Amino acid sequence: DVQRALEKAGEALEEVLEMREAVERAKEESVRRLHTLEIEIGFKLHDAQARVAALSEALERSEVLRTATEEESQQSHDEAEELIRDLNTENQELTDNLGSEQQLRVQAQRQVDALKIALEVQQRKAEQLGPILSTSNTLQNTAIHH
Repeated sequence: DVQRALEKAGEALEEVLEMREAVERAKEESVRRLHTLEIEIGFKLHDAQARVAALSEALERSEVLRTATEEESQQSHDEAEELIRDLNTENQELTDNLGSEQQLRVQAQRQVDALKIALEVQQRKAEQLGPILSTSNTLQNTAIHH
């Protein structure tokens, strides 16, 4: 009986040792996987931080562009209003002083020509500002969605 008990104890001890080895192998595998995950997470975190920094920078540039565009647009608007006021003043002075129909026609044509020039200037500025506003809006939308 003692011999049999010793054999069973030996078998149980072998099983325990095998289980211990299996647990050690599983533990080592888990440590390797954990280390691999830590590295992957580190890369992904670094990538996300770089993207956030790039988006932040793009948003800042977008805001600068938007502000510059608004200022340029306001300046163009102010210049056009000033030109119209000047033309109206000049027209009134000519109407008051000249009285001649021929001179009024000449002045009216000058005003039409000046207004055409002002309109062309406004259109050119609008064409120049269009892509800037589009880029600014795209950058802001991209920054907002990310």
